[in-house]
Amino acid sequence: MYSAKEAAEMTGLSTAALRYYEKEQLLPQIARTSQKYMQYSDSDIEWIKMVQCLRMANVPTDK
Repeated sequence: MYSAKEAAEMTGLSTAALRYYEKEQLLPQIARTSQKYMQYSDSDIEWIKMVQCLRMANVPTDK
C-alpha cells in the first residue's frame, strides 16, 4: 500500500490531482487508514496510469 505522496511520485501527478480523480469517480474507491488517509494499492496505481493514458489520447473521461 502506498500513501498519497508515494502514489503521486509514482504517477507524476500531484496529490490534488489524485483527490480530483477520486472525487470525479475516475478511480475505484480508494482504501483509507484509520486516520482517514488514502492508501493506494498496485491496482489503484494501474488505474491511475490508465486514466492518464486515456486523457493523453483525448478520450473523454467524464460520466
